[in-house]
Amino acid sequence: MGIAVLKTWFAVATLSALVSLPAYAGPKKLEFKGLVIGAKTTPAQVLKATGVKCGSGANSMQVCNGLVHIGPTSLTANIVIDGKGFLQRVYMSMDSSAFDKIAPALIEKYGMPDSEATPMLQNGFGVQYQQTRYIWMTPDESTLYALRYNGEITRSVIAFTTKADRDMVSQSGQASASDL
Repeated sequence: MGIAVLKTWFAVATLSALVSLPAYAGPKKLEFKGLVIGAKTTPAQVLKATGVKCGSGANSMQVCNGLVHIGPTSLTANIVIDGKGFLQRVYMSMDSSAFDKIAPALIEKYGMPDSEATPMLQNGFGVQYQQTRYIWMTPDESTLYALRYNGEITRSVIAFTTKADRDMVSQSGQASASDL
């Protein structure tokens, strides 16, 4: 019995030590065109930095939708400022042919990703495609991810998100008894 307790204590102590180490090596903060993810931001700042106008959204949020540019590449952007004025999301999609031009610029600016994966994807007809997925994380759990393919082989995604935004999106996708 004493050895079992000792083994359990050792396992818990080892896991605690691993958990206390940072799970990120990336940037301390994420920003896009001077807009810092998770920082106080106004619609006027979004307009000045990106050229995208904002409008009123649900729960006092400001939602900004429009075209932005990274070099010569046009991206469709969805930018969200929460009801307290904090920038929660910069979600951008682009033609997947531009991914190989944008991804190196992301690595140059933010350093090597904290996570990189290249799983195989398969469509309904059995055709396989090589996905590329890069993820950068910050100490406050803001995340930048870049996906070569997002739901279809013609669209790539670059998204800056806060933990609060990911939690909100996760909760909004769940069904509740009132939905039945």
